[in-house]
Amino acid sequence: PAPASASRAGVRRENRLGASRPAATMRAGALVVAVLAAAAAVAAAEFAATPPATTEAASAVDPAPAGTVDPRPRCQRDQPCWPTAADVAALAKELDPSAARSCVRNGAVTAVAEPAAVPLSSPGAQPFYGAAQALNATYTAEPGDHADECFGPTAPKPGMFCIVALRNLPRAGWAPAFVAWPLSATHVQAAVAFAARHNLGVCVAATGHDFLNRHSCDDGLLIRTTLMKGSDWDDDAGTATLAPGLTWGEALSDGDKHGRVVACGHAATVGVVGWSTGGGHSWLGPHLGLGVDQIVSVDVVVADGSLVTANASNNSDLLWALRGGGGSTFGVITSITVKTYPTPAAGFTNRITWLTGPSNAQGLRTLAAGLAGFANWSLALDDNWGGYLNLIAPATGPDDDAEVKKLLAPYGIDTCAQWAAAYGLTNTREEGCDLRKILASPGCQASAACRADPRGIQELCPATCGAPWSAMMDYIYWGPETDAAFQRVWGDVFAGAPSTIDLQPPTPLKTYFDGAVQQPIEYIDPRPVAAATDTWARLSSVLASRDTVAAGEWAGIIASSMASCAADNTTCAGFQLYQTVPGNVGSPTFDPSATSIGPGFRDAHLHMLAVPTSASIAPGALAALKASWYKLGANSYFSESEYTLPGDSWKARYWGDANYARLLSIKQKYDPHGLFWCYHCVGADWTPSPPRA
Repeated sequence: PAPASASRAGVRRENRLGASRPAATMRAGALVVAVLAAAAAVAAAEFAATPPATTEAASAVDPAPAGTVDPRPRCQRDQPCWPTAADVAALAKELDPSAARSCVRNGAVTAVAEPAAVPLSSPGAQPFYGAAQALNATYTAEPGDHADECFGPTAPKPGMFCIVALRNLPRAGWAPAFVAWPLSATHVQAAVAFAARHNLGVCVAATGHDFLNRHSCDDGLLIRTTLMKGSDWDDDAGTATLAPGLTWGEALSDGDKHGRVVACGHAATVGVVGWSTGGGHSWLGPHLGLGVDQIVSVDVVVADGSLVTANASNNSDLLWALRGGGGSTFGVITSITVKTYPTPAAGFTNRITWLTGPSNAQGLRTLAAGLAGFANWSLALDDNWGGYLNLIAPATGPDDDAEVKKLLAPYGIDTCAQWAAAYGLTNTREEGCDLRKILASPGCQASAACRADPRGIQELCPATCGAPWSAMMDYIYWGPETDAAFQRVWGDVFAGAPSTIDLQPPTPLKTYFDGAVQQPIEYIDPRPVAAATDTWARLSSVLASRDTVAAGEWAGIIASSMASCAADNTTCAGFQLYQTVPGNVGSPTFDPSATSIGPGFRDAHLHMLAVPTSASIAPGALAALKASWYKLGANSYFSESEYTLPGDSWKARYWGDANYARLLSIKQKYDPHGLFWCYHCVGADWTPSPPRA
């Protein structure tokens, strides 16, 4: 791959707010997509695969004539083209079936990098429920292996196919017919040729972390690159070539050995390829740029079976497409080379702050003041800061049922009604919604549970406390907490808001890996979901400019939603405001023509999500919330957005019309028969690949 400068490119942004607020120095903190995660852990004994050569291999299938665009219908199970057992056995032989294949975490969750995503309720927080210790090269679905039959409420049903086809939030009725576990680029070429010979759709998964079903091609071939591990760091060039099966935790761990850091996803179990090619926002985004801005070169197996290198000198159109167009619709990536940066000598600092209040008139005024303060604060931050604000909808529900009484026992009270008197508060509904007063009260100080989690009692007694809303800020600073800029800027956050409380002191991080490995595991949920009831069907993603953030219309939408949620509990929504793009004062700027992401990314200050939390939200209320939210910006983030974007609106929201037209022409050039497919990806409506159900 061609070397690239690791210097932070570009013109620095001016502080549009003038000198009224100090510009801070900090690095992006923690994006916690609290939308769907759950519990368990992950691990993988790395199987190091030798990085493949990047010379082109001979075409495994007859390529289409130049300029030909001929999407082919998928082979059906009752047709002669369907693979026989002998065909699958022949593929397995090409994939070196005697080679060791395993994906197990060896070490403590908080000490070693996770090798793959961790499914809910996995014993020992292992990937693939701990069953991926002696994997075959290929697997074939048997009757009963369809996705909606694989998983019970908390665990997989018997059968290895369900384990090896495990993905996050697969849609009901979507399941592969075959799974292949390549260990090298040559193996990937064999798998692609197999799919092409039999007219099977191809989908790709490394960690399976995707939220939007893009790792699913029904009755097709799922190529799992999970076991393709390894990295090659060139510190002089400021680059690292990463294998496609690496998680960001593994990449960061490797980087520590070189004193280098990379722009990366928040969750340590997120895969390097999907995050990078889909846009890639992160805590480090304000300082280093997006994931697409880091890509120097990509090795990819395209539809005709050849292994090609896409960089500035070769196949530059494909490189442009992979810098934001999403990876698995253009081919199977076998390595990706990205920029690296020296880890700051003084490390990083992480800090979390809470703001909370009741959903009454005074409490909502506090919220409005807090949101205005956050807007001014965030707009003044320089590129050393990054993180997010997570606004949690008012807690509602009955107080003092049998389950609540049981949970209140560690707090030293029997009923919510006893709260004020037992804790020495004058008025539960007012003082009980101020975390500082709860924490300072004699009753709370006498309760270990309350000292550890003063918010817990509010959540258990929402009606008594007036249905409190809460907001958590989680930021990372590029530097130590002793920096004057850190002390000054953090002191300004939510200035004047009476209910602010820090639940954690600043946490020093020697390296970025130290912070990533200590993050709570962001579990994946392998149970199939119906699109109509899935949270991601209701979520709205917007890239908001600095001018939009300063105008404040978004704050009114949030305050109105919080008020209506407290009133009727049917229109509740949370909101996540990510300061994880290069839109801060002093952030680097990049040539927009070098990447294929939507133009809104280049003007964005915040990536903002509206996340309806009530499954029973009225259709009219949901439509109104979406309509008002989408007015805030023309573009959405490819990897975190609404599953049910209507019609073909996803094309403009992800890429813009001009970029999409160019992306589609590149898709048709490298995949003229539509072998690769994924949901709401480039060419998704051009190549038919409907689910069975």
